[in-house]
Amino acid sequence: MSDPLSVLWTVAPAFAPNPWRHCSRCGQARPFASSGRFRVNANGRLLDAWLIYRCTDCGRTWNRPVLDRQPLDRLAPEFRAALEANDSGLAERIAFDLADLGRHSHRIARSDGVTIARAPVSPAPHRPESLDLRIVATAAVWTRLDKVLAEGLGLPRARIRRLHEEGRLSLPSPDSRPLSRPLPERLGIALVLSGLPDRHAIAEAAAGDRVSLPGHVSHAGRGRSR
Repeated sequence: MSDPLSVLWTVAPAFAPNPWRHCSRCGQARPFASSGRFRVNANGRLLDAWLIYRCTDCGRTWNRPVLDRQPLDRLAPEFRAALEANDSGLAERIAFDLADLGRHSHRIARSDGVTIARAPVSPAPHRPESLDLRIVATAAVWTRLDKVLAEGLGLPRARIRRLHEEGRLSLPSPDSRPLSRPLPERLGIALVLSGLPDRHAIAEAAAGDRVSLPGHVSHAGRGRSR
């Protein structure tokens, strides 16, 4: 029996949520995007910090509060260092904190597009008869599972559903509802490749390089964190 092709997909949203706020330069509400940079101000033994956003139309800035007169002795040195170094990981975590972002905006723009980074879990077999696909989302993803699978495997969404109906595509739930729902945080999927005329193309697509899946922007009210 041939070994399965095991691949890890790390899926991330195409961009962080963009809050809509009144832009004094544009004179109306506009979406603001995170710049990934912080403004930090120390006043004695107190620290203020903001994540800087920019109007997507004119570039006007808005400072999203992160710390408000926080005593320095209550802050972890690593956290302060990350703020001062504009640590990209910290900026991303804050940008995706929908619960906090909802305090500053009642309208939040978010994309259902994603990027997919693929990494083989083990050496690829010469003739893979099945695909063991593990998917991990780095942040809240609003893209439907069937859309992620279709783009990641290079197949039409109708084909993804047909593979499930034929019993080739195994999902955590016995019905097809997960296919029409947003991608969960972690997911394991098995796909039987044997007998498919395009199994080699599917295997190559599953284990290929990073791809981007463009999506449309949706506008939502208050979000919730995962």
